[in-house]
Amino acid sequence: MTNNKKTVHVVMGLAGSGKTTLAKELIQKNYRLPNSKYSHIISFADSLRRTSFLIANNIPDNYENFKKRLLFLDSFPDNISRFAKMLNPNWINGRELLQIVGDNIARLFGKDVWVNHAIKEIDSALNNGLDVFIDDCRKKHELIAVREYCIKNKCNMILHFTDYRSDKYNDKDNHVSEQMALWIRDSLGIKHRHEEELPLENYKSGTTINDITNKDFDLYNKILYGFKEQV
Repeated sequence: MTNNKKTVHVVMGLAGSGKTTLAKELIQKNYRLPNSKYSHIISFADSLRRTSFLIANNIPDNYENFKKRLLFLDSFPDNISRFAKMLNPNWINGRELLQIVGDNIARLFGKDVWVNHAIKEIDSALNNGLDVFIDDCRKKHELIAVREYCIKNKCNMILHFTDYRSDKYNDKDNHVSEQMALWIRDSLGIKHRHEEELPLENYKSGTTINDITNKDFDLYNKILYGFKEQV
């Protein structure tokens, strides 16, 4: 770390691009330990996962296996099965359930419902002296929420983008949760791994899209003013 301020690392990338792996590698790099007492990994999807496991009546030992597991719709609540049947009349996999639950609860309680849970965890970790690694920033409003938190609480924010092609890599998923990473990869031409620190003094309050005039404009502002998030 370059200073004594606490730091929030935000990892972005497509499904199967190694976001969690990169977070763990960054912890190893920064603290020389794979599970450091100085850091904590947080996922925006943590609360979503727990909710989905309850709906599926399935607490998995392995999260990756859950995403591939076939789940039959006859045991789901009506409001979940109604949307699930648009994909398949009888069953969906765990990943599809996560997307359906996430979308529907966000419609009901607002798009920041999952973000608010994560921000509370981020705040708790930082207040306990830990640096935070978010391993699944998928949406623009998530990124904005973290940036605003860092500004308010005077902590550093570092963005990381990974495009590692694992055997689970998927750039064909059209769900809204994959659109920001796809846009970063294709529109900005960022490949493999990209790291960019956003110290507080680089925050451009009130900047507009017309102020983007050169290729060195930081990644956060390119996403903020260039990427149009679906709602």
